[in-house]
Amino acid sequence: MAVRENRVLWYNDIEDGFNVSQYSAVGTIPDNEYWCNQDSLKWALARLAGEPRPRLGPPQPIPDL
Repeated sequence: MAVRENRVLWYNDIEDGFNVSQYSAVGTIPDNEYWCNQDSLKWALARLAGEPRPRLGPPQPIPDL
């Protein structure tokens, strides 16, 4: 949705939220930059502008019951 320097703002339709990730190749978000945050657009825009915000981490598999 938006790019600033080496960061990209994107929407995760599975998690239903916005995220900011670093990238090195245009059009690709590396696996270690795939976050499962469910941020609102205003929080994600602030992060894209450089304001720090904790990340929740990458998605985790659901354990077998």
